[in-house]
Amino acid sequence: MQRISLAKRSDALEEEEPGIDPLLVMDTWTNNFLKDIKAYNSGGRLANTIYYCKPEVEGFNPLDFSNEKEQYDTTIGWGKNNPDKIAIDINSIALYLV
Repeated sequence: MQRISLAKRSDALEEEEPGIDPLLVMDTWTNNFLKDIKAYNSGGRLANTIYYCKPEVEGFNPLDFSNEKEQYDTTIGWGKNNPDKIAIDINSIALYLV
């Protein structure tokens, strides 16, 4: 089985650099990951349908883990209020080219 290599992108989140927007880095990494998965799954190699969820929560730096409980509670609350956004078929997501 072929593995999808993300090693070339894994260092993007290790350390926050001045002037680097961590949300942009994560969005870019996620977009590239979803493109790779969509391409690899063409013809249903992995599954008939692959779902994706990106909770829409604000006020948390993705690289700051000091408020994990609050972030968890906020994310769970978002999911309870947005059940239609929890499982999105990745084939329905328009991905931008990076």
